[in-house]
Amino acid sequence: MVDQCSFSSFDHERVANIRKLRKELKPDGSHRYVTGCLFGDDVPENFVEECEAIGATEIHLKYDTCTKERVVAIHERGLRSMA
Repeated sequence: MVDQCSFSSFDHERVANIRKLRKELKPDGSHRYVTGCLFGDDVPENFVEECEAIGATEIHLKYDTCTKERVVAIHERGLRSMA
């Protein structure tokens, strides 16, 4: 079932905790436990770096903060995005 789930939160410390507890990798080197940082209206300038620092695999932006530039920045770092 874990392969069908994404663990995400606005509380990025919780996302970091999942990564600490579940470090397993798939054969291709990607994380088995998909984790996402959620953002509301306030998206910091360094949002991608913040998420990378805690080991998130996805960044979830609020629909009206999801710009092409932000999605490109997310994908350039090898992360997935969701709006």
